[in-house]
Amino acid sequence: MYTRMFFYWISHQKNHIYTRTGGNKVSSQGTTLKEARDVKKRYAHVGASQLTSHSGWEKTATVIRLSHKQRTRPSEQAIHLRQETNMSISERLYIRWFPDEASEPTSTLVLTTPGRHFVDLRFTLPAPLSTLEWGIAGRSVGTPTQGKWIHEISSRTTHPEDESDEGTMSPDQTRPDVELERGRMAHPETGEPREYEEAWKAIPVLALPGDAPPDHRVSVWLELQRTKPGRRGTVVRVGQFCQGIVREGESISVQRWAWADGKWAQVGLVGDIAMPCELTFEPLPRRSVISHDNSDFVWEVKEVAYF
Repeated sequence: MYTRMFFYWISHQKNHIYTRTGGNKVSSQGTTLKEARDVKKRYAHVGASQLTSHSGWEKTATVIRLSHKQRTRPSEQAIHLRQETNMSISERLYIRWFPDEASEPTSTLVLTTPGRHFVDLRFTLPAPLSTLEWGIAGRSVGTPTQGKWIHEISSRTTHPEDESDEGTMSPDQTRPDVELERGRMAHPETGEPREYEEAWKAIPVLALPGDAPPDHRVSVWLELQRTKPGRRGTVVRVGQFCQGIVREGESISVQRWAWADGKWAQVGLVGDIAMPCELTFEPLPRRSVISHDNSDFVWEVKEVAYF
């Protein structure tokens, strides 16, 4: 966990770093205090003065330089408005392995960004959500009628690219907010390929107090830089939910957070690898990077969308 974070805006023109730490303005490498004040003023409407701290974090972060191609002006980072409406939260209502009856042995939630990056976590019921049936992260590349998901991280294998995840999509005839997915995949207990059907309910994405711009729904995608073989990680926040998954060799860690009763709470946890889910609760500059002291885990803010 982390109590204090450092956020850095990278200036393309001067190759300087704007730094704000603990509410105090700091200039470095030739950046003037006036320029730093201008940055603060420019982003006052998105809560820039609160970007650098979060009460739930206990470590500090250090700056990691972006490559020349990754650097953008601060004005291009802090607000990234997307006009697409396809950020989504999907809750599974049941799975049916034919010819068996339908059931739901898990708490399954899929968060998908407008850029079609997703984290799909399936915790075994009943609560507490501390046992993982399956965790997946990757990209959705299908069509409205033919779903297809490319796995980049999987809790079941170190070769997620070998997992097939594709099904025919159709609307439920009685529930307008439910879609049915039908296909064929390996049964989790036997490994035998079986025909299946899943029902997915669309959960409305909420705009939360404190999000910026105000009254906008927020989506964030963080990706762990691949500094070591066998290490992959993804965090996705969509509206009132955030989920993360990290695989390092045979070790798997996942987290699920939910907004309820006016605050964020961690509602699902497996493993002990720290991940920056809580940072997505504050405005984040797109294309920035986050590192933690005494750690070689480096996360990049790949997508920030508001609608």
